[in-house]
Amino acid sequence: MAGQGRQAGPRATLFLGMLTNGVGMIVLAVAMSTGTSFWGLVPGLVIWGVGGGVAFPAMFACAASGVAPQEAGAASALATASQQIGGAAGLALLVAVATAGLATGSGAAPAVSDMAEGLRTAMWRRSP
Repeated sequence: MAGQGRQAGPRATLFLGMLTNGVGMIVLAVAMSTGTSFWGLVPGLVIWGVGGGVAFPAMFACAASGVAPQEAGAASALATASQQIGGAAGLALLVAVATAGLATGSGAAPAVSDMAEGLRTAMWRRSP
């Protein structure tokens, strides 16, 4: 029949979305340095955003599949809460790693190069 192509299932869609998220984060980590302008970070941010746009709807569709209609709201709430808790815990870990080596005892703001080095460490990237 015309117009009917093969559709990807939720597992393939989630995999593709999360893979695209990972590629976006790698592109962002590679571009991150003290001399990079905002426009140098845009490709990684766009790729990361496209990955999220593919992965998150598939995640919520999977969370609601196989659930009784009267429990769909609870399943969606559980998926949302899990996403938010995971994001908050992941961000807390990255911030802890990124700021671990900063000398903050003097009350002065840390040097930009020290912050950039901490971000590189958090993204598992070596200094240039």
